[in-house]
Amino acid sequence: VLGEWVRGIVEADARRISDAIQIGINDGLNELATIRSVVGTRANGYRDAATASTLRESEALALTASKFVEDSARDLFWTENDGLIIGIRWVSVLDHRTLDGCIDRDGRVAPLEGQEDMLPANLRRLNPIGIRPPGHFRCRASVSPIFFLSGQIYVPERVTVESFIARQP
Repeated sequence: VLGEWVRGIVEADARRISDAIQIGINDGLNELATIRSVVGTRANGYRDAATASTLRESEALALTASKFVEDSARDLFWTENDGLIIGIRWVSVLDHRTLDGCIDRDGRVAPLEGQEDMLPANLRRLNPIGIRPPGHFRCRASVSPIFFLSGQIYVPERVTVESFIARQP
């Protein structure tokens, strides 16, 4: 998936550069003005460049890939501690940037492999049950463990979307 996305960035970047050059030629811009349309200007922090979105896309790729590695390592640790950690609860960052999919997943639970019968039936389940963050590019969601200690299940407290919205000014 990441390889396809990187190829898409490269293709889109080449198209944006080509388009900027073509527009410069069609509009009769001089060489310096055409170059500035491709690379941007210092005064605007190079955000006015045809290639500005490449930086944002590359940043999103790096953030998403590192989130994937972080959450994969966490899953491995929890799997190695089966019996103590029996499941996970999806925890979304709840703010104006949160996507609908993450809002829907927030608070939902999933058992770890081999622990399917341990979680109480009244807890909302993730669907599909094996989904883990990142749920999309630039995903800020995480998961928290559900513990089984001394014969009791401990599910972490969470802020619901409803309680979050109720606290807003």
